[in-house]
This record gives sequence, C-alpha cells and structure tokens, in this order.
Amino acid sequence: MSVASTTAHDGYFPLVADHDRGRVHLGIRNLGTAFLLSGGLETGVGASEIPLDRGYPGPVRLARFVRYGQRVVLEYLTASFANGRQEAGPSQRPVDDSFARSVVFSGEVVDVATLAELVADSVPEAHAYVDITDFLVSDLHDFAAAIYPGVQPVGAPPGSVKYRRVADRSFPLTRQARSFAGNTELVAAVTFEATDTPPAALVRVVPDPRSLTFTQRLSFVPLPGGFEPRPYHPGSGGWRNRYEDPALVGSSSIDVSFQPRFRTQDRPIVFSVDPGIPEPYLQAVLDGASWWQQGFAAIGRPDDYRVEVLPAERDPWEIGTNPVWWVHRSGRGWSIGHSVADPFTGEIVRGSVRLGSQRVTQLRILFEALLSPYGREDEAERLADIEQAIVRRIRQLAAHEVGHALGFQHNFASNGHPVASVMDYPHASIDIRPDGELSLRNAYPDELGPWDRFLVAHAYGPGDDLDGVRASVSHLPYLNDPDGHSPRATSWRAVPWTIRYSDDIPDAFAALDHILAVRAKALADFGVGVAPAESPLGEVEARLGSLYFLHRFQVQAVARYLGGVDYSYGQGRDGVDAVTTASPKMQRKALRQLSKLLSDDVLRIDTALIDRLTPPSIGYERAASNLGSRFGAAFDPVAYAEAAASLVASEVLSSERLNRIHQQHATDSAVPSIDSVVDALLKHADAVSVRFTIARHALHTLASGKLTAAARVEVRRAIERRIARSDQATGDLVRRGLAGVDADTLRDADEFALPVVPAGIPL
Repeated sequence: MSVASTTAHDGYFPLVADHDRGRVHLGIRNLGTAFLLSGGLETGVGASEIPLDRGYPGPVRLARFVRYGQRVVLEYLTASFANGRQEAGPSQRPVDDSFARSVVFSGEVVDVATLAELVADSVPEAHAYVDITDFLVSDLHDFAAAIYPGVQPVGAPPGSVKYRRVADRSFPLTRQARSFAGNTELVAAVTFEATDTPPAALVRVVPDPRSLTFTQRLSFVPLPGGFEPRPYHPGSGGWRNRYEDPALVGSSSIDVSFQPRFRTQDRPIVFSVDPGIPEPYLQAVLDGASWWQQGFAAIGRPDDYRVEVLPAERDPWEIGTNPVWWVHRSGRGWSIGHSVADPFTGEIVRGSVRLGSQRVTQLRILFEALLSPYGREDEAERLADIEQAIVRRIRQLAAHEVGHALGFQHNFASNGHPVASVMDYPHASIDIRPDGELSLRNAYPDELGPWDRFLVAHAYGPGDDLDGVRASVSHLPYLNDPDGHSPRATSWRAVPWTIRYSDDIPDAFAALDHILAVRAKALADFGVGVAPAESPLGEVEARLGSLYFLHRFQVQAVARYLGGVDYSYGQGRDGVDAVTTASPKMQRKALRQLSKLLSDDVLRIDTALIDRLTPPSIGYERAASNLGSRFGAAFDPVAYAEAAASLVASEVLSSERLNRIHQQHATDSAVPSIDSVVDALLKHADAVSVRFTIARHALHTLASGKLTAAARVEVRRAIERRIARSDQATGDLVRRGLAGVDADTLRDADEFALPVVPAGIPL
C-alpha cells in the first residue's frame, strides 16, 4: 500500500485516515476527560416537513473515552447532574457514580507501529489509537427517527421509526477528515432504507425515497476552561443553561443556571455567511447579521463581533467559524439559529444558522397579492417596492437567527416597543397612502431595537451591575415562546406575527381594524395583476389564500383579551408585579370585534373576484397555501369562509380560554360569561356554514376533556340553549354531536371535522 493513500492529521484528537481501506483511526489523548460530541448534516433532505437540513446540528453529548486493557470505550455522560466535571475534590466521586453512563462504542487498541507503516510522516502522539469507523458510520444522531414528518430525532415513539441504516451503503469520507486545535471533524456517508411506504414529503424531493443518503458530521470539541459563567436571570432574554449539582445538597438549591454566551476576551465572535446566497440577498444577510455590532458598540466593544463571507479555504464546521447556511427546501419552512455550549459554564463554542431560501418566494406571493403590481402604469415602481420589502425582511431574518446563535430568546411582546425587537416574529407593516393605495415602504425596521441592545449588554457587557441593566428596560415588556404562541398563552402583550403599533395604530384593536382595511383594499384590486403575465391563470388563486387570511394573527392578538391574564418574568427579589387580568371593558370590546369577523361583510368573496379564479392549468396543482375544493375544479368560496370563521372560533372557544372566562365571570359578573360569548358569535354568523363551524368547535371543546367541571356544564348549556336554537339545520347537527360527545365518537365523524386552515407561517 502506498503511504499516499493514508493521511495523518494532528489536532485536538489526532487521526490517521486510511483512504484505500476506508478506515479512520482516532488518537485518544487525555483518557477519562470529558468533551463535547456533536455534529450534524452536511447534506439534507430538502423537505420542509422533515427537519433534516443542510447544516442541521445533531444533539450535543457530554462524552469521554476510557481504556480498559486493550479496549477503548466511548461513554456518554449525563450533563443534567454535573456528572463528568473535571473538578478536584471528594464530592465529585459520589456524583459521577450515582448516575448511569451509556457506552456507545468499544474498539480494540490499534498498534501504533502498524499505523506508522501507512503514513509518510510520523503518527501524531496519543495515549492510544482506535478504529472509530464503525461508530462514525452509525446513526449517531438518531436521524432514522426524524425522516418521517413530525418526528424529531432522539426518543422517537415506538413504531415511528420506518427507516433503518444500511451498513454496506454507509462509509467514511476519509479525505474530508480533519483535526484542528479546537475540534476534530469526521465525515461519513450514511444510507437509510425504508421499511415502510415512504412519506409523500420524500417522494417530492428524493430520487428514490426508499433509499436516503446523508453526509454526516461527527465533531469532537473540548470543554473550554477559564470562562466566567454569567448567572441566568429569567428577565435576561437569554437561554437557560442548567444542571443540578447534588454536591450542593443542603444549600438553598442544587439548581445551577447560567446564561449561554460566547467568550470575547481573547477573540471576536465571527459569523461566516454562505457565499452561495444570491444577490441581493447575500448583502441583506451580511447587513442584517451585522446589526448586532450596534449592540456591541453600545457597550464599548465594537470589535468583539463581526460578520464576513465564508472564505473559500475555511471549513464551515471549524470551531470559531459560526456558519450561516443558505438552505433550499420544498415547501414552507423555518429558519433556525442554534448554538453548542459547555453544559457546565454556558460558554458557546459554536453558533450556526440555517436560512430557508423559500422565504423569498413566500414573501413575494404575499406582497404581489397586496400590491397587484402587474399590468399597471407604475408596475416597475411597485415591483421595486416588493423587492425592497423582501430584502428588508431577509435582513431582519438574518439578525433574528444570528441572535438565537448568540444566545438570545424570542421576545413576542416587542411590537409596542419604540423599535420592535429583531427577536420578535414580525408582520409586514402595510401603510395605506393618502390616495388609498397600499405601500410597503416601511414594511420592516432596519435596525436593532432597544430590547436587542439590552440583550447584548446583559450577556456581553461587564456584568458588574446586571440588576441595573435589567432595570433600564423594565418599561419594555418581555415574554417568549410558551407565553406567545402555545395553547397556554394568556397575555395580550405577547402575540407573534402582529403588525407594529404606532401613534396611528396604538393597540391590537386598532391593528385589526387597519389590517381589515388593507385586506379589503387588496381584495377589491385582486385579479390577474397579482401574478406575472407569463404565469398560468391558476396562479391567481394561489395568491388569494395569503391575502384572504391576512387578519389571522390580529385575531389572535384581540382574542388574548378574552379571559386574558398578563404577567412578567422575574425573581422574588425583583419586586415584579403580580398577574393582571384583562378588564371587563376590554374583554367585551374584544368579543364585539371578533364576533363581527363572522359576518358576511368580512367572509363573503365577491362574485366578480370568484369569476377571475381559474382552476390550476394542466401540470399544476392548487398551492399548499390554498384550500381544496368541494366544487370539483371550480373555486370553493364556502371553504374559505368556513376556514376564516374557524380562525375566530378556534381562539374564542378554546378550552383554556373558556375555563378562564368562567372563573373570571364567577368573581366579576361584568366579565362576559360563556353563554354571552357563544351568543355574541352567533349574532353575527350570517351563514349556516359559519354557524356549523361554531357548533363544531364548541362540540370539540366539550369533548376535549380539558374543561373544568363547572365550565363544561356552562359550555354544554350554551350549546343547547344558543347554538342548537340558532336554526334547524344547526340544531340537528348539535343534537347528533351531543350524542357523539356522550359516546366519545365525535372525533371520528366526518360531519364534525373542523375546517382546514392553510398554513400561514413563517412569514
């Protein structure tokens, strides 16, 4: 064998790559010392329903190599209980021995003399070498469980894994193996074979969905030392890095929490942007990601952060690179910011971002529906406005996802800030000009907001007066994911995807009125001008869905006042105010405004517009943003009305909200009762199909098992007293439904199926 067919690399873990035999030998230094084992995917699936993208990061493991005679084993350790820390002291041994380890690999020690015969230069020094190949080509990150839509890696439910790794079609990519001072990178092609019918999402994007091959990364990263952790505070806006230290038993708490952040003392934070992004979006990503420099400049450290285009010679997986990937997928999907951190200090050792290119297409469809630019005298001007709005959104998107990689969480309560946070989910601000035309000139902010500057100050500032730093933004509300868009959310201040408030649009009620006016104007202008002249006529309908449901997020914002409860994050010593319940006046106002959305004035689609909606041409299908049709090839306006009514009914009649309404009404009769809520919805429901939609939602809520006993009685009474008596057809439906509720068969009956509402996020 020629020595040219074997390569040695020195670095954190030295390695010898045997290219002819397809084997990778890893040199083990510091046996018994814990390190981070991570990695991910160089190549992805390409389907938005499946989270396996290019640049997808696998789970981060705390691991160590241990030698037993002539064998070396790789152990996973639990970081949740301070297991594996390298601190001296007798208290660490009981911690390490109290929790199980997971041995995930075992290999025989390889004779160094044998390796020396294979390489031209000397074999890098190590305590022992082991053939790591079999581990490298295994399903390291449990990707087999993630191939089916809706299933995430690690801990997939039994029976959901319908792909298996194929050993003879999985192999290391030995010439891509590298070792640096700060990390060692191994690469393999891993093939999975279907054991069941492949999901439809794969049929669209994979040449043979029965066989999927990924390029998989395995990263060995040392636990960095000499880093000063920053204690976590719930008002910091950062992530929480926590573990329990049993050695602290007897103190006030064994819980140890830090705020994840990068080290900046000896090197700047550098994000490297994918050079494959086309212009003008490459410059938009560079600009948006660079906004964070405003925050670092505000704390007197402008050189601690910068953004660059990834140099051609640099490995994007090298520690310190922090890549921003441009990801292509089929269908609507999310962009994601992620970081790898030391579990014991919170030091971020690697950040990464995945920006979905399909966002550009989604935005263009929405903005074309709004401005109807084609065929107008000012077509060029309108198209330029659309392009500029897209560029501004990509800037904001880049800033948002890089913010996550810097260690920052969402703030869904920022639309009332002087400038909205880039860590919020923004809806385009659409102005109505004095001449009545719509404008996107001010669609998105182009700078950090005050909350974002606070995030940088709290995480990366001196840290000597964090109480004072937090006090400086006490007037800026902060609530994130669980309190923004989950079923448990109760605060009217934290609703993502809502338009920015201003002097002209001071609150959610005014925002809903404004967006309805925008919607009405755009629907009045809607026609062939919403799509390019060379597009099939069916593309006109493809743009209707995003416009018709334009008010969907403002519905959520107003609905939060019904049974609304507001609060803030903090600690006992902060003196944070207790929870606040929405006033009866605001709740009644919300109910009035939401009920009007069920009227024909809002839901009806004009006949003239329907006449412009040609079915999809041969070779085309209805867009995912549109609804199917029960009218054959023809457009189904009833399905749209039912779906829009469902936007309201699903919010107002949710079990959690009705439980709160019932409790609040019991203590204050000025708060609307469940009966009055249902009555208000019915009074404005002009169409039978809309009343059917209300009935179905009420019946599903009754059958959910999530109502309190008292609220359940009131909901059933309202169904019988109000909905069943609204008209004969609805009454017949209700009577059959109540029998179904009692027999627990409601969910299986087609006539009680809830309307399908097309996806509206991300924007």
